[in-house]
Formats: sequence, structure tokens, C-alpha cells
Amino acid sequence: MATSQKPRLRTDPGFVLNEIWLLRLRALLARAHGDETGYRDYRDRYRAMARSLGFEGHIAWAEAMP
Repeated sequence: MATSQKPRLRTDPGFVLNEIWLLRLRALLARAHGDETGYRDYRDRYRAMARSLGFEGHIAWAEAMP
């Protein structure tokens, strides 16, 4: 399939499938850089979004984050 024929994925700012992954990755990156305050903020926002959307996999991952 040619590149121009591939289905396009939504990447608009604010699209929840992008936003939830960004929160998770930002939390992990903050923790890797030793930013515990930033980590807790992103982790908590990630947990809240996962719960509000009912995304069971993300809920489980978020709960596993210390």
C-alpha cells in the first residue's frame, strides 16, 4: 500500500488517544529526570484521565505507577 493510501490517524491536539499517552510518557520522563513533583502531577493526571475514559489497560498501568 502506498503511503498516500494509508489511513490517516488523528493527531489533532486534544485528541484523547494522543493526550493519554502523552501524560503517561511525560510522567515517565519526569521520573527518569528525577523530577518527582512533575512525575506525581503527570501521574495523577494520567490516572484521572484513564479513569474518566474507562480505559481499563491505562487504568491498570496508572495504578501500577508508584
